[in-house]
Amino acid sequence: MSVALEEKINRLRAAEKRLRKHLSEDEFGVVRRTAEGFGQEADWLEELKRYRDLEEQGRLLVLPCKVGDTVYEILEETVPNHYFYISEHKVQDVSVKAVKYADEWEPYDYENLYFTREEAEAALEKRRKDNGF
Repeated sequence: MSVALEEKINRLRAAEKRLRKHLSEDEFGVVRRTAEGFGQEADWLEELKRYRDLEEQGRLLVLPCKVGDTVYEILEETVPNHYFYISEHKVQDVSVKAVKYADEWEPYDYENLYFTREEAEAALEKRRKDNGF
C-alpha cells in the first residue's frame, strides 16, 4: 500500500514542479492555485504515509483518552442499600498502559472503567440486571 502512496506523492510533486514553471505566464492564477493544491495534497499523503509506516512497524499508539477527557467508572455501594452507580472523573494523566483519574492509576482494561457515557450506562444496566436490581 505504501508503494502506491509513494508513487502518488511523486506524481503530485512532479506535476506541482511542472506547473510552477508556468506561474509567470498564468494571468488568472489558475496554474498557481493548481500547483498549490497538488503540493497540499502531496503533503497530506506524506503525512498519511508516515502514519501508515509507523502502524506497519508497530510503533503507532492510539490511546483511548487524553488528559482532560472524562472517564466513567461503575461503583458499587452496599451501605445502607446495595446499588451501582456511575462516577465521572477528569483524566489527570495517561501512559501507555494506564489512565490516572481521582489521583489513582488504573489500567485501560479495568473492568469498571469506560471511556464513553453510553458504554458506562449500558454496562451499568447489565450489572443491575445481573444482580437482580
